[in-house]
Amino acid sequence: MDSAVKKKIVLVEDDNIIAFSQAKFLREKGFDVVTCSSGEECIEIITSDSGVDLILMDIDLGKGIDGITTAEKVAEHRDIPVVFLTAFSDDDTINRVNGAARYGYVVKSSGNAMILSAMNMAFRLFDSSEVLRESEEKYRFIADNSTDIISKMDSNGNVLYMSSLCKIITGYDPEEFIGKNIIHYYHKDDRHIIIDTYNRLMAQSDIITFSYRFKLKNGGYTWLETTSRRITGTDGSITGIISSSRDITARVEAEKALRNSEEKLHLVMDGVPALLAYVDRDERFVYVNNAYERWYGIPKENIIGKNVKEIMFPDVYERASQNYKKVLNGETVVSEALTSNRNGEERYVRAHYVPHVSDGVVHGCFSLIFDISENKRAEEKILSLLNEKDLLLKEVHHRVKNNMGSIAALLYLQMDSMANPDAVNAIQDARGRVISMMGIYDILYRSGEYRSVAARAYFSDLIEKISSTYITSSRIKIESEIDEMILDSSTLFPVGMIVNELLTNALKYAFPGGKAGMINVRIMKKDENHIEISIRDNGTGLPDALEISSSRGFGLTLVRMMIQQIKGSIKINRINGTEFRINFPVERSS
Repeated sequence: MDSAVKKKIVLVEDDNIIAFSQAKFLREKGFDVVTCSSGEECIEIITSDSGVDLILMDIDLGKGIDGITTAEKVAEHRDIPVVFLTAFSDDDTINRVNGAARYGYVVKSSGNAMILSAMNMAFRLFDSSEVLRESEEKYRFIADNSTDIISKMDSNGNVLYMSSLCKIITGYDPEEFIGKNIIHYYHKDDRHIIIDTYNRLMAQSDIITFSYRFKLKNGGYTWLETTSRRITGTDGSITGIISSSRDITARVEAEKALRNSEEKLHLVMDGVPALLAYVDRDERFVYVNNAYERWYGIPKENIIGKNVKEIMFPDVYERASQNYKKVLNGETVVSEALTSNRNGEERYVRAHYVPHVSDGVVHGCFSLIFDISENKRAEEKILSLLNEKDLLLKEVHHRVKNNMGSIAALLYLQMDSMANPDAVNAIQDARGRVISMMGIYDILYRSGEYRSVAARAYFSDLIEKISSTYITSSRIKIESEIDEMILDSSTLFPVGMIVNELLTNALKYAFPGGKAGMINVRIMKKDENHIEISIRDNGTGLPDALEISSSRGFGLTLVRMMIQQIKGSIKINRINGTEFRINFPVERSS
């Protein structure tokens, strides 16, 4: 035998002659043999030499420890096959050897051939056990490093093995379960699940997955999900159950939170005072709230899964189908229609359709339908009241205008019957002021607007009326430049009075003795919030001493009051005639 592959034998024998003979035989068979005569010496050799492959040892070693005790002490240091030699074959010796021997024994008188056979058998047994041990270690390593608790039970439910993850998840050491039936560790409300699963495993070969609550060492409970299958022997008998368990507490809590969230969402959706639904691309109801049940008189469970046209009234679907076609093409749609409920009552509804788009694909749509019948009735009532108000205001403006027209006519008749020139002028001025105000009411009446007035039309008409009253020949000309703008009637009244007074004064006093001249009227927007009025003549001009703030004349006093009312300012330019320039703010002009 090549020395590189020689197996090393320790031969423990207190009889030197026997030891020499057996060592010689073994060396001839290719073994490397070390001899010693005591158990103590054997232990010293084993602890110092890791290359020993087998111990061939006499049981009775004389003084000191015997062979069986030596084998036990050797086993504390390393796992090595031991074959015992004994000179006795009585029952007591045989029983003692059987209790200690792991790899066999040989009666000395059996001969060298029997000893060699026993040694070879021991080597094979040792090699097999090594393979088995390595396999067990490998699978134990896998089990102990698995993210699941791996367990094995016998057919009665007693634990045979529990992986180390058990400690991390439950707090128990795996050894605390070994040999026990752990039914009382399961939550009392879940024990029926365990019993039912056990019975199913005993009755069928299917793999079964089930969930339950397991008691922790700290007294609490955790949710576990276990997958189990039964183990059968070569004869078909059930030998046990193997299981893989995982902690699903976080998942259970998440599912519970999701259910609570869904319940709240359903409460909100069912509380919405509208028909709320989700419809898929095939126009089938996926979800409807309780309002659908009330509207159609059909349990919502009987609506879900049905096509829209199966639920809606035919005429309603005919109108709604166009909206569904648009929204399922990705367009948001809002529409109003007159429809009927389950009782045949006509109701106005406003429908909102919103597409459900994900990754650029329309998967369905959300629809929200409001019953707006009461709103419509309220709107109709408001419109009716507004129309009545419009008619009333129009009638008021018409009556005010007519009354002012009557006052102007009376003033004209009064003026025509008077001989005193001062009185005639006073009446004529009063009549002009009435005509100025009457023009505003005329425009309000004709336009249908009751607060805002187009300024150009009003001032053009006012200038024309003043001209026809005071200009009796072509010697005086009036040029006007008026921007397009809209003024509030509350502003237009005082501005109209200002223009009336200043233009009338220019016509009456700027060109005495039949003198010819020109009057320019400009009403312009300086910016969005300010307007400027300029009334300029090239006549004789105002005396330098005349100030509008101190004038006692009624006309200029009225102008000063109106300027204050509109929060404006006035400047007078006396070069080459007279120019009155008034600036005032407005909240909005156009």
